[in-house]
Amino acid sequence: MNLAGFNIDFHPSGNLLYIQHMDRPGVIGHVGKALGDHGVNIATMQVGRKEAGGEAIMVLSFDKPLNEEMIEKLKFLQDIVTINRIIL
Repeated sequence: MNLAGFNIDFHPSGNLLYIQHMDRPGVIGHVGKALGDHGVNIATMQVGRKEAGGEAIMVLSFDKPLNEEMIEKLKFLQDIVTINRIIL
């Protein structure tokens, strides 16, 4: 599937979070740690990028929607460009 110019393999359903970020070491880990520190379990995660070190995306799914406070915390992580919540 092509999503906003990124090749990514995922099946859109449920409670999703679309995160555009810079392709740097540790970004995925920082997102996972921030969610884990708040007791949020990731059901699935898919990533895609245009080129190494450039723009990248991750699409995460959860059993229940994230609250606005958690999304705001994620926005302030280093190398995060944009975050969008999607509920299908």
